[in-house]
Amino acid sequence: MTRAKTCAALWLLLACAPTAAADDPKPPWQRLLTGADAKRAKELAAAIDGFEQADAYADAIKAGEELFSLRVRVQGADHYESIDAKYELMAKQKVALLSPEKRRDWRQASVGVSEARRLQAKGLYAQALPFWKAFSESSRSTLGEDHPDTAASYNNLACNLDDRGRAAEAGPLYEKALATRRRALGEDHPDTATSYNNLACNLAAQGRVAEAKVLLAPSISSYEASRLTGAKGLDRALLAGSNPRLLLAALQNSEDPLGAWNQVELTLARGLLDHQAGGALRPAEMAEMARERLRVAGVQPRILQLVTKGRRTDEESAQLAALSAERRGAEERAAALGVMASTREVASGDAIRAALPADAALLLWVDVASKGGVEEHWACVVRPTGDPKWERLPGTGPGGRWTADDTDLSEDLRDALVGSATRAEVEALAARLHAQRVAPVARYLNGVKTLYVVPVHEMVGVSVEALTADYAVSYVPSGTHLARLQGRPRPAGTRLLALGDPAFGNADGWKPLPGTRVEVERLRVLAGADATVLTGADASERRLEGLRAAGELATFRYLHFATHGEGNSVRAFESALILAKETLPQELTAKPGAPFMNGRLSAGEVLEFWKLDADLVTLSACETALGKAGGGDGLLGFAQAFLSAGARAVCLSLWKVDDTATALLMSRFYENLLGRRDGLARPMGKAAALGEAKRWLRALPAGEAHTLSAALAKGVPRAKGEQINPVKPPADPVAAGEKPFEHPKFWAAFVLLGDPN
Repeated sequence: MTRAKTCAALWLLLACAPTAAADDPKPPWQRLLTGADAKRAKELAAAIDGFEQADAYADAIKAGEELFSLRVRVQGADHYESIDAKYELMAKQKVALLSPEKRRDWRQASVGVSEARRLQAKGLYAQALPFWKAFSESSRSTLGEDHPDTAASYNNLACNLDDRGRAAEAGPLYEKALATRRRALGEDHPDTATSYNNLACNLAAQGRVAEAKVLLAPSISSYEASRLTGAKGLDRALLAGSNPRLLLAALQNSEDPLGAWNQVELTLARGLLDHQAGGALRPAEMAEMARERLRVAGVQPRILQLVTKGRRTDEESAQLAALSAERRGAEERAAALGVMASTREVASGDAIRAALPADAALLLWVDVASKGGVEEHWACVVRPTGDPKWERLPGTGPGGRWTADDTDLSEDLRDALVGSATRAEVEALAARLHAQRVAPVARYLNGVKTLYVVPVHEMVGVSVEALTADYAVSYVPSGTHLARLQGRPRPAGTRLLALGDPAFGNADGWKPLPGTRVEVERLRVLAGADATVLTGADASERRLEGLRAAGELATFRYLHFATHGEGNSVRAFESALILAKETLPQELTAKPGAPFMNGRLSAGEVLEFWKLDADLVTLSACETALGKAGGGDGLLGFAQAFLSAGARAVCLSLWKVDDTATALLMSRFYENLLGRRDGLARPMGKAAALGEAKRWLRALPAGEAHTLSAALAKGVPRAKGEQINPVKPPADPVAAGEKPFEHPKFWAAFVLLGDPN
């Protein structure tokens, strides 16, 4: 088949394929592949790669045509995944026309991209450069200047130059990549959004700040549009790419502190907000968006034909410019509708400040950094009145520049807390991180008793209580989350559901947790007749599903789960609580419309099936706060699942926790929370109750720890005759005064996310 015939076949395929936009004009985020279609697309993508490696391009083209047809049929010609599929198909068709030697060279250059990325990640930029150059040269000669792969090659070369501190040389390459992606892919494609942001950062790195600010307006528009096209709800938090609003906030906070804070707020918990809002457009907006998407789909085939044409006449170039402008206008109008629907879920600055008590402050951080020279690190403090206060965070390098050690500090502290570092080592790291993140804004925190911390980006997974004891610390997904809680009625009643000490059986090797039975039995005593306690074989997914199906889960004000936890940093909502295994059926089968009964309660099942009206959900297990990094949404997992299900707050753990220390901590926490501790005039708020329990545990002498743990264990039944072991009694009077739980690993793991009161 000749080149002309190959391209003609592609135009015919595009023109004749039925499109989702024509038959079912839904927004792009409602046209994602699911079920059998998603499975088939994955199979075809794998087959295409395999055929190409085997030099079987006829088969690769056939599979590519099927994939492209599938995407156009289901998603529409205007969807970015359909556009990607057609450009990939065109690449295979062009490579198929090459000689066997040229095809081999193409495959080697493509495989070299993986090696280049590996070397780049290790900081071996000079070694990576030949691989980037080989791919760029191969893309230009084989696919032409206007193919997205060629744009990607320019972007990769620019990143390599940036990483070597050669921002001025990288700039023109970023410009070429952006221009090609705008022509070939459109304004709302994720790659276009990435190019906008890369170029804006590059301009800032060169000191061309005014130009960077000008470019950030279309960059933000493209970014917002691309996150709407690429996913829906919480899945949007997993989309790649840096949010350009953070750079804008860093560049404008000195001249417009309120506007800069608003830009940051528009990056926080947006996936959670979109999920809770359902992503619904109003009927008139839906109709208008459908009209604009139809316009995009209508001009897309002709744009593709002209963009990929080897040589264009002046008339064709003018036609391409006109069609591109028509598509760009339609994309921008459609994106504006989606962005408006999404951003209107974000509360105003006035509403957020009104939600802050007089003695509280909201603390967040902005970090925008690249080896190309962008180095912006800021802290922002918001009080109930006045403008937000911004403070640049100085590094320890010459002139206050940040070093690699400065950048890695928060991660170093996390590693120390989950590892075997001594208390002195942890406290030294915590003091350094306090000096970096909190001390610079301390003067703005006078009179503050409660600190609301937004745990995202570099500070995700950091226990701020380990940095400072000056405030009661509570974590919030965003200021908007706080504001929304103000208009939401508090749950009535005092019912408590506590699950602990599941009968795991021996199938998966989970060790028994005798301390968790002590823990939940203590809650039974504290809550009295209001407590429902599930232990042993009863601490099962089947029992929870019975309560859910009957609508009874929504009647509990407090839900407490004390068991093994398993965080998942790869698949966001597969983090799980391990429940009783002994009563599971021999054959595990999933039933439509119901959770999969496999002895594991996953975050995804909570997100999909549970409906709560809870003041607090406590996950007294290991690593329940962990999950997949989701940018401004923090770590995605149980936190978002339970907040979306209807909990006002969630108490979770950042690392593996000690059984006995946790039982003591939770006993004190609930004594405070329910007002059952001697000397309390009334119940404490959630954040205050947890903060006091942490301070108490870290200062608890060994003698008292032995007495209390023995008292907690006394009389608590245990399945199969296993013993509950309290803290060992001190050997002498000196040892009795030692503090066995003073190390932060015992008390700092649990964090409260959501409503602190």
